[in-house]
Amino acid sequence: MSGLKTINCLALFLVMTTVGCSFHYDQGLDLESEGRFEEASIEYHRAYVDDPNDLEIQEALVRVNRKVARDNFQRYKKFLQKKLYHKAFSRLQSILRQDQELKEAQEELKHWTRILLTGKINFEFKRLGMNLRLAEKMKLQVHLNSPSGELLRGEVSYESGIFIVEDLLYQTAREKLTEYTLNTIGLELHRKDSRGFTKEQFERFIYFRTLVPGSVEGRLNGISESVKKVMDQRPNLFQRTDSGLKAWFPPRLVRYQIRLDQNQIQILNSEKRREFAPEVLYLNSGGGRAFVDFGVLELKRDEERRKWSIRRKTYLLDSDDYFPELSRNLALSRYFQYEQAYRFVH
Repeated sequence: MSGLKTINCLALFLVMTTVGCSFHYDQGLDLESEGRFEEASIEYHRAYVDDPNDLEIQEALVRVNRKVARDNFQRYKKFLQKKLYHKAFSRLQSILRQDQELKEAQEELKHWTRILLTGKINFEFKRLGMNLRLAEKMKLQVHLNSPSGELLRGEVSYESGIFIVEDLLYQTAREKLTEYTLNTIGLELHRKDSRGFTKEQFERFIYFRTLVPGSVEGRLNGISESVKKVMDQRPNLFQRTDSGLKAWFPPRLVRYQIRLDQNQIQILNSEKRREFAPEVLYLNSGGGRAFVDFGVLELKRDEERRKWSIRRKTYLLDSDDYFPELSRNLALSRYFQYEQAYRFVH
């Protein structure tokens, strides 16, 4: 008798499962006939999860996803017109998941460049005044100038000193990627006042402001067809002796020009310093990515002048380079291949 009950339960389970699959599929058909393609896609997907081997469900899901992709492509173009680039790119990624063969979307993807900006800040917190150290919460931050005019913000890790920022550009010539610069290095403070309310304060240590090159001359050389690993290029950054650069107290206003010469990016200014500029630009045009490396920057406070200085660290030993530690972040690994590397020089 118990065996019969078990069989009946199994039969009931199979019937309910079949009915469930059929329900979602039928719902999808009804919604699709009404032109409600996004809702139909959801129902077809639920049916597919319940029965992934059903060819009819598979075909329905592919069919309606192509229609959704077409609709989304129109929304994508509207985002572009409004210059809502992050929303537009997110929509484009969704379109390609829905229909990888949509040629218009494939062509649009070629116009986008994803940029990773990183560096390391050597900073001694013990140099902070007692007034700053008494804050309830502190975040060391970098602010970067983007060629688009947007101010990018990133937090500096207390453990490693590394900052990581990502940017996104549309229809941008590779020469424009040389115009990323450092705007600010400072400390975001959270304090409580006498009433118990938390207030935010930002204490600037280094402040270059919004930097725009007075001129950009020349062109970068063409892209190599071979793809290389960033790690294999790092030994080229090492020097035999220290550059001998002294601590630099940047003036209130920095003016500079850029001269592009094949695989070098020359930074020209009266101070003959380039701490505000990156160290290397790695470009992977085929992958639609760029890696902008600001190198290692040392910050020190001069107690007599009550000012902070900045100095670019020279790589003499393997331990001077922060990239091996950065490269362990697997989420960023797609940025660590390049076709061409461009050095920033004086």
